[in-house]
Amino acid sequence: MKKIEKKIIFYCLYIYMSTTLSNQLFYTMHEYWLCYEHSPKKIKSSVSFFNINDAEKVKTIKIIFNQILIKYNFNNTNLLSFKDDTNIIVFVLDFIVIKVYSLHKYNMIKDIINITHESIEKTLEIFFTDNIVIVVNEKVLPLLTCTGDLNQNINWEQVQKEQIYDNITNALNKIHKLGYLHNDVSLDNIGLKIINKVYHFILFDFGASIKVSDNSLYILEFEKLSKSIYRYLSS
Repeated sequence: MKKIEKKIIFYCLYIYMSTTLSNQLFYTMHEYWLCYEHSPKKIKSSVSFFNINDAEKVKTIKIIFNQILIKYNFNNTNLLSFKDDTNIIVFVLDFIVIKVYSLHKYNMIKDIINITHESIEKTLEIFFTDNIVIVVNEKVLPLLTCTGDLNQNINWEQVQKEQIYDNITNALNKIHKLGYLHNDVSLDNIGLKIINKVYHFILFDFGASIKVSDNSLYILEFEKLSKSIYRYLSS
């Protein structure tokens, strides 16, 4: 890989880095970067996704990230996880989730991103640059850990399978009316929000969502939801 390509992807992965960010965050990202050095195909994919070849663009994006982190009090939070998909990079912090979309991907699912619904992840802010879109989402407590186990920070004795199904069915009905499939319905993409000690279940992660014309596909999503719930909560 040429030095210039490495430099570009370095800026992409560290795009929000500045002197205001914590050492812990830097080292978390540094470890991730070292892993990526062993995957040239993925690196080239990320370079193509961002298509950043201008120092001014990088500077603009860093400024946006710093504004977000300052506004949401980054000094009192941590980077919990970092995920890089084909057209989306996701930064999960304590109280917010920052998603960086290619402009193409954002345009494909913008109707969902801008939905206001009690059972769909809430969009707090959206920032636009020439070729990427930065979306700030409210963070919910995921039902599963990154290893696929039930999240032990949840009091499962208070969780009712029927409520999960009802809440997420309402969310799916909302996006189906817009002509979209979530396309990855499972407990992995369902979170919990507690309001006045009442549990509310939230559907998130619309990165795989697609627009469809075949209404019969919607039924399959409800079946997948049911299977996922009973797979983990059969007792």
